[in-house]
Amino acid sequence: MSDLQTNVTNTIIKALETAGEYSCPWHKLGLGNFVNLTTNKQYSFLNMILLAISKSNNGYTSNKWLGVSQAITINKRIKREEFAKKTWITAPVIIDEKDENGKPIFDENGNKLTKFVGYRGVQVYNASQLENYEGDEIITLGDNEIINAAQAIIEPFESVIDECRSDMAYYNMITDRITLPLRNQFKKPQGYYKTAFHELTHYTGHKSRCNRDLSTYGNDIKARAFEEIIAELGSAFLCAETGIEADTMEYHESYIKSWLEALRNDNKMIFRAASEASKAVKWIKGGVA
Repeated sequence: MSDLQTNVTNTIIKALETAGEYSCPWHKLGLGNFVNLTTNKQYSFLNMILLAISKSNNGYTSNKWLGVSQAITINKRIKREEFAKKTWITAPVIIDEKDENGKPIFDENGNKLTKFVGYRGVQVYNASQLENYEGDEIITLGDNEIINAAQAIIEPFESVIDECRSDMAYYNMITDRITLPLRNQFKKPQGYYKTAFHELTHYTGHKSRCNRDLSTYGNDIKARAFEEIIAELGSAFLCAETGIEADTMEYHESYIKSWLEALRNDNKMIFRAASEASKAVKWIKGGVA
C-alpha cells in the first residue's frame, strides 16, 4: 500500500514539476471523460489524473481504457509493441466485516457489511493501444453549448456570488460568500467559469456542506495547500464535464511550491484530496446553495 501511495504521489509530483513554472497539470493536460471501454463506467477522480498524465506523456489518442482480461472478453488484443507500456491506476480494496468468530456481519436488512481497507494497483491500457482500434467517436461542442453547461452548474449558487471589478477571486469563510471579478474582465468566458468552479469547491468546505476543516487555512501552509489542491481538482473535473477547454491556468510560484512540498511530505495527501474533491463536485452538482 505504501509503495502504491508513493508511486502515485511521485507521478503527480513529476507532472507538477514539468507542467510549467506557473501551471497546473490537471488543467494543462485536460482530464477528459475517461471511461472504461467495456463498461463505459467513469474512472475515479484520482485515476482520471493518472490517466490524463499517461495519455499526455505517451501520446495516446483515446479517452477509453481497459485491462487485459477485459480486452479478451471483447475479442481484442493489445498490440505486441504496446504490451509493456501499461498504465498503473488504483482500485479500492473492500473486505467483509466479521465478528470475533470470523463470521460475516449483516445489517438489519440482511445486507453483508463491508469496509474499505486501502488501495491496490491495477494495470490498464489505452484503447488506442489495441489492434485495429477505430478510434473514439468525436463529439465537438460549440461555445454556446459549453457556456450553457457551465452556467447551469453555477446558476443555483448565484445568490451567494458577488461580482465586482477586481483582480481577486475568493471564498469568504466568515460571510460564507464568493467574490468573483466581472465576467468581462476575463480574456475568455470560459475563464470565468474555471474560476467560479474553483471558488465553489472552496464553498463546499463549510460545515453545513462537505464539512472540511478550514480553521487553519489562513495560517497553516500544509492545510492551505491541501484545500487548494481540492479546489483545483474540483474545478478541473467540472471543466472536463462541461467541455471547457484544457489550457494553462496561471498560479503564483509560491502556490506550486507549497503543493509540491505538501505532496512530498505526505504520500497520502493526493488520495485524500481526490476523495474530498469528488464529494465537493457531487454536492455542487446537487445544485443547492
